Amino acid sequence: MASPEDLEKNFIAFSSLLPKLIYQKRWQQKIELHRAFTFWDQVVPTEMGPYTRPFVIHGQTLWVEVSDAIRMQQLNFMKYDLLLKINGLLRPQSLEDIRFRQNPLVNRIETAPVVPELKTVDPDKKRQFEQLLGGVRNEECRNALDRLWTAFAINKK
Repeated sequence: MASPEDLEKNFIAFSSLLPKLIYQKRWQQKIELHRAFTFWDQVVPTEMGPYTRPFVIHGQTLWVEVSDAIRMQQLNFMKYDLLLKINGLLRPQSLEDIRFRQNPLVNRIETAPVVPELKTVDPDKKRQFEQLLGGVRNEECRNALDRLWTAFAINKK
């Protein structure tokens, strides 16, 4: 069994290995290519940005997810312009191609929930109806008639 002194002599700090490993595996080039993710919103047209997102880089190809087929086709027409813009920002690295794939879950626009417009009843008509209801002695019946009249008044065109 090795002594603790022998282990300390053979110990190499991970922080010293990491740069060598990155260089040997040529990961630096891959890391540089992935910078395209950080400036994608600057490259893609503003109206298309919320419906797209860079997904992965395989080799020299950037794969982009698009929310629907229509936008995907539009982006295919713009592919070479996008590639030029991206490669201009990636220098000295460069991508060879951009591919698009459809993913309906891609939609970064935060939409507020639709709240229906609150409809109200004309206060004068409500008062008139309540006077008519005064003649109904059964409280349960009176409340039911009030709810029915209110629903009708709100929804009538």
